[in-house]
Amino acid sequence: MKYLHIFLIVLVVFTIEYIRKYMERKTINKIETINKENYSNETKKKLKATESTTEYNKMVLSNSNGDLSSIGCPKGVIWLWSGSIDTIPDGWALCNGDNGTPDLRGRFVLGVNPNTKPVPGLSVREVNAKGGSETHNHKYFDTVWSENSGFKSGEINSPFDGTDARIGSGDTDYDNTFRGNWRYTGPGLEQELKGTDDQGKIMPPYWTLAYIMKIV
Repeated sequence: MKYLHIFLIVLVVFTIEYIRKYMERKTINKIETINKENYSNETKKKLKATESTTEYNKMVLSNSNGDLSSIGCPKGVIWLWSGSIDTIPDGWALCNGDNGTPDLRGRFVLGVNPNTKPVPGLSVREVNAKGGSETHNHKYFDTVWSENSGFKSGEINSPFDGTDARIGSGDTDYDNTFRGNWRYTGPGLEQELKGTDDQGKIMPPYWTLAYIMKIV
């Protein structure tokens, strides 16, 4: 009777442990392990696993052999960070040109348009290309000049003799003819348009955040 009692206790404990492991394995199998990072044996010893995360804030998976792997961002991913530069998470670095990062300080990111399959009508831009300018100059050095003149001619009947007038018939029928020419010339008008080489801002309203890159 005593041995039967012990056997039943062992059986219950074994059954509970088996059910627990079965449920854990079933849960793990449902997780799609994308972009896994395999840990070395030395790293495994340092991991302090909980039910779903580690001290590195990554989900840890375990296979039937006890090998650990995590689901995280692949190396090279760039995110926007709204916190302080001094509080960038471990494994990430500010995109300032150091640690293999592109220098994105004071720059915006433009989508790549590779030469292998470019978008029609848009300039080809390869990965890690840079360009543009913060300011732009407009220059204009043209002048406008104009001179106008006019000419008027005509005939008038006049009873008077005068310079450049034909002698009349002596009658009083007022049919004497006076011919003359008048020319009117006005002063030339010159207009000059002057431009400047002052630099003007072309930046729209903005909000600054920090670009950070996954480096491990």
